[in-house]
Amino acid sequence: MNIYIKSHFSISSLVDDFNYLEHDVPFSDYAVIEPDYEELLDVRSMRRLSKILKMGVFSALRCLKKINSNELDGIITGTGLGCTADTLAFLENMISREEHLLTPTAFIQSTHNTLSGTLGIMLKNHGYNMTWSQRYFSFYKALEDGISRIRQNSGQQYLIVGADEMPDKVESIIDGMSECGDQVWTEGAASFIISKNGQVGDIQIIDASIKKTAGLKLDKYNTQNTFLVNANPNLENSITSLSGINISRLLGNIFVNDAIALAFACKLFVENKFDFNYNRVVCFGGDATNTSIIIIEKKQ
Repeated sequence: MNIYIKSHFSISSLVDDFNYLEHDVPFSDYAVIEPDYEELLDVRSMRRLSKILKMGVFSALRCLKKINSNELDGIITGTGLGCTADTLAFLENMISREEHLLTPTAFIQSTHNTLSGTLGIMLKNHGYNMTWSQRYFSFYKALEDGISRIRQNSGQQYLIVGADEMPDKVESIIDGMSECGDQVWTEGAASFIISKNGQVGDIQIIDASIKKTAGLKLDKYNTQNTFLVNANPNLENSITSLSGINISRLLGNIFVNDAIALAFACKLFVENKFDFNYNRVVCFGGDATNTSIIIIEKKQ
């Protein structure tokens, strides 16, 4: 059964002019380019939402707005770190109050499934609601879950969201841990509506798999009319001579790098800001051990 991406939207440090497709643009500021949240979110509710919730909810609502429908058989999210800002707030509250009379709000909003639960409540969706958290493969597992449910006839259309936040204070804590290495941690979100129903112009998911990073030969994917989008920093040297781009150097370190890569690949097909003459895009995410590979084509 074919699976199609009906709509997509992402929030990340990637700009939309695609200049880096033709030029080696230096990029050292990994700050997320945030949208005008008030376009879709109520000002009062925004004050109660952490950054991961704002990014995840806004990107999901933009996806639904594009297809002009809230008809979903389920909501599946992937996050490597979850709601770190609320986790930090809860722990600091626990320390400052010496574990007495703690306010429950930060704890309730600190769990990894807060985003999927929030979306379910906002959209009044009572269908399947699941959160996957497997570090660099959190979004991949969410996407795989949605695809498998559609193929098992457990629904026709799902919302898939990948999101992670990185508050400055949490980043400073991680920077002090030698085990984490010298990395710039960033944040972002990407949402997709996937469906079994497609039409000409829709983006089709051809394949999704995980391979060992060591020894992975990217040139076998670099066939005629195929463009590579790499978000795995461990593959940067493998793609330099191929038809593709390393967006990993523009993203920084983020657990949902494959979600951002897939959203970027979808943009290549639908944006009319430049001449894109490829029929297939292969997206790479993951880490030093394993690489997620998602292959998409535009339905002719």
